[in-house]
Parts: sequence; structure tokens; C-alpha cells
Amino acid sequence: MTDSIKLNDIRCFAPHGCLDEEAIVGAEYQLDLELFGSFQRSFSSDDLNDTIDYVKVYSLAREELRKRSQLIEHVAERVAASLLRSIPMIESVSVHLAKENPPIPGDLKSVSVHIHRGRPA
Repeated sequence: MTDSIKLNDIRCFAPHGCLDEEAIVGAEYQLDLELFGSFQRSFSSDDLNDTIDYVKVYSLAREELRKRSQLIEHVAERVAASLLRSIPMIESVSVHLAKENPPIPGDLKSVSVHIHRGRPA
């Protein structure tokens, strides 16, 4: 059985984008994570060691969000790879990353990417 834990609406200001001025002015980003694995032991133990530490997940994700990239696709992939590499209990992860108010002419709230990554077989 696979269970999931979600971290919703992680907010971060970061300098991503293809334009030079985006590195200077930055933009707001919104990140949602869904972590898949088996958390059966934590249901009865009520022990943090038997589940995923949300604080560690948050810290790892924020660390990757702060590193400059041109593409949000690249940032999302880095977040997924970092979580899978650092937290063995995560079997797979879904990453949804949105850039608010992108520099596109017109009325557009955000642009986003959604990826799902698992451990190599």
C-alpha cells in the first residue's frame, strides 16, 4: 500500500528565469509536494522516526528553490532529485512549481510545471 504526505503552498522568492533582469528582480514561486511511500509504522507508533520529517523536506526544497536556474522545469527536477536522494522513505515524489506573474505580455497569474519522479528500478 502506498500512502502520501503533502506539503502545500510553500512560498519562496527566487531569481529564476531566462531574462537577465529576472536574476536581479526575482519573482514569487509557489511549490506543492506530494511524497509517496509506506507510513504504516507511524500510524501506530506516533513516532517521527517512522515517517517523513516535514521540516527536512521543507528545508531541502527551499535550498533548491534558492539556487538560480533559467527554467522552472530544472528547479522542479532538482527538488525531486534532492528529496529522493536525501530521504530513503520517499518512494516517489510529485512536484508542482508555479512562477507567479511571469514576464509575459498579457494577463497571466502564473505558469507552472508538474513532474512525478520515482526511484530508479
